[in-house]
Amino acid sequence: MSKKILLISPPFLPIKSDLRYGGTERVILGLYTQLREMGHECFIAAPSDSEIDHLLPTVPSIGVSSLYSPMTPAAVLREHTYQKLQHVARVLQICEKIDPDIIHSHDDYLLPFSSALRKPMVTTLHCCFYEEFWKGELNPGLVDEKTPLVALSKVQQELYSSHGWSVDFLVYNGIDINKYSLSSKKSDFLFSMAALLSHKGQREAILVAKKLGKNLILAGNIVDRTYYETQIAPHLTSITTTANPFEECSKILLGSNSKVIFVGELNDEQKLPFLQHAQVFLAPYFEDKSCPLAPLEAMACGTPVLAFRKGALPEIIVQGKTGFFVDSLDEMVEHVAFSADIAPKNCRDHVNDSFSLERMAQNYLRIYEEISREHKK
Repeated sequence: MSKKILLISPPFLPIKSDLRYGGTERVILGLYTQLREMGHECFIAAPSDSEIDHLLPTVPSIGVSSLYSPMTPAAVLREHTYQKLQHVARVLQICEKIDPDIIHSHDDYLLPFSSALRKPMVTTLHCCFYEEFWKGELNPGLVDEKTPLVALSKVQQELYSSHGWSVDFLVYNGIDINKYSLSSKKSDFLFSMAALLSHKGQREAILVAKKLGKNLILAGNIVDRTYYETQIAPHLTSITTTANPFEECSKILLGSNSKVIFVGELNDEQKLPFLQHAQVFLAPYFEDKSCPLAPLEAMACGTPVLAFRKGALPEIIVQGKTGFFVDSLDEMVEHVAFSADIAPKNCRDHVNDSFSLERMAQNYLRIYEEISREHKK
């Protein structure tokens, strides 16, 4: 039976088909597309500068850099507070106006207002665990409301549950595997793609490459400028922001080794050849407890993933079959060579079986059915 579903995006970034950064926004867009293909009436409440069909605009996007900067001026934080509240107010108006069967929020700012909604709402926990909001003892009223929550990994589910939250559901993120072509042809470079933040481990990726004397290509947006300037920039041998970064990198790396190239943010077309042809995708993340998309994209292209045994990565990597998770930098260096034993098709099949858009959408539809039944009681 077809449902009318409202997806709610956070106010930080616009949703566009040509996304460069924004894992949450990419998941929302993928879920929206898949639900519509499955015959459901689906809408997205998102920042007004989004460029998608069936957009229900809230406020202009406010960006993400200030979220990670301890030096953000108080005036900026206050301005963002107003915009966040405006976003929530607009979402509440939209919920009342379109009267959906299900409200699926990907924005935790809406949680305190869940009791004001007439229709059932479920919230996916994309965010990091920031203590001032998520420690149950600090916000017992929120915990007591028992709004249905969805974790993106078992480790994330356990973290929130340990602080008093009832996290009854688990759905891994999915990607559109058709956008990521399988390639068995690998080149002699390492690739890492993530927002430039210390917990994403770009510094460690550089150390791995240097110890092996291998070329490394780093991609991502500079979120923490201090981290980039002190820990990353001094090691860069080249920076390229051309329209065809893979072609440019191929020229730079020809006959070379131990190069570290930064290519900045990449769109889907630009990042594809890097994902396809890297020897290994390095994911030395320190605290990602959600379900990161970049390692899934790499495996969909047939490229093994090498990560620390931290966060959710051991849940999405099949040890020895689609990559490796390790306990130290030295082990990461050692396991780069083992990647040659991994069949690219095994990597892709794993993503297709467990992390497809269709599987993600089916899992959410089961949750929608369950919370609808509970709401009617």
